[in-house]
Amino acid sequence: MVWNNSNALRIAQRWLLGGLSALGVLTAQAEEGRFYLGLGAAADAQEFTYGKTVYTPEGLARNEVTSTEGDADQTLFTLGAFGGYRWPLPGSGGLHLSAEIDVAFHPKKLKGHLEGTGYTWTDTWPEDWWLKRNYSYGLTLKFGGLLGNSDFGLYVLTGLRGVKTEFSITETGCPGPDLQCPPTPLASFTEKVDRSFSAWTLGAGLERRLGERFAAQLEVRRTDYKRKSWDRLFDEGAVIIPSTLNGRETSAALRLVRYF
Repeated sequence: MVWNNSNALRIAQRWLLGGLSALGVLTAQAEEGRFYLGLGAAADAQEFTYGKTVYTPEGLARNEVTSTEGDADQTLFTLGAFGGYRWPLPGSGGLHLSAEIDVAFHPKKLKGHLEGTGYTWTDTWPEDWWLKRNYSYGLTLKFGGLLGNSDFGLYVLTGLRGVKTEFSITETGCPGPDLQCPPTPLASFTEKVDRSFSAWTLGAGLERRLGERFAAQLEVRRTDYKRKSWDRLFDEGAVIIPSTLNGRETSAALRLVRYF
């Protein structure tokens, strides 16, 4: 199967709908369970790799192919809200299972640079690029329990996320295939594309109960983004630029939970 944006969105939607259906069934069966809502803030250590290949079809500039890629590492911040349902596992001695949905907003951009191989139409041009996560949403399952008779608990988690992003580039190169640069001045070209990622998440958390209805959580997650590939067409398709983007992030979040 060829992976594309529509496939990623369909899978994310099925997971979310399936999770909500399961949440409703389990809620009806677990009389001692509890709904909860909360807010959180996270620091996300992001690592992304962007690569591109320049392919010139037969008849233009010797049909050459050149490739390059570059990495970007940066810590950005996230704000989010979540809600879920926690129900106890009968006969487990205090263990519980939770299903949670969340939405997160990401105000800052990740910035990277691609060195390139030159400035001709058979080179990969130097390029600055930015990745802006507009918002993300997810379904997470959690399993854990209290540590003895204390107010502290541990849990592990796994889930699926959908991430809406805007990817933008500014590249610099010779403005025509038959020109010499120099003496012809180099030109800059800008492009923006929207990309939807799906991502898997694994993690763990520590919870501290603050009375009967409140709790604070410290949570660590590892998120791996599904690799995205697309073709850019330059000069009405005379130059084809297959591009790829993939990444991962490690997040540390502080969350405040209100149980009902």
